[in-house]
Amino acid sequence: EGKRVYGALREEIQGKIERGERDVPEEKIRIAWQGVFPWGKTGAIREVLARYGATLCSSWLVVGSTTERGLGIDPGNPLRTVAQMINVTDTKNTIDTRIKERIKPSTEGYNVDGIIFHFSRTCKINGIPCLVLAAEVEKELGVSTLMLESDAIDPAFYDQTQVENRIESFLERIAGRKA
Repeated sequence: EGKRVYGALREEIQGKIERGERDVPEEKIRIAWQGVFPWGKTGAIREVLARYGATLCSSWLVVGSTTERGLGIDPGNPLRTVAQMINVTDTKNTIDTRIKERIKPSTEGYNVDGIIFHFSRTCKINGIPCLVLAAEVEKELGVSTLMLESDAIDPAFYDQTQVENRIESFLERIAGRKA
């Protein structure tokens, strides 16, 4: 059933590409997200983006999941799982390697206007590299960046008003730059 559903989705997307259709016809700004996404706030963040004609077109986790890398999760030995995950993901790559091998190709491939770097307060290993990456990406690729500090899970570290204000200011800066 999954193959059928994803096959149909692939055909739909391929058709839209061939016809030159966009999912958001009024799209003006293309955004990429770097880091763990605050999934429980997807709707609220999407509303802010939509007000500015912005589309979230690409996303990267600083530390990819073990399942997407074919390693599986061993609930009987979680420390080994974390060790494997860190060993094969971006945490061992240099800033230059991350920009060259992942961020630059994706940014150019999706014609990204800006990147939101999410510094997750409760997962420092994911967030700390973003502090350097954001500055380097702006300098090397000329793409606007936003360092957004909140959390993906813990509501104590998530302020919706602050997130909205920061994203709105960022989108206004991109819109001004494009004008």
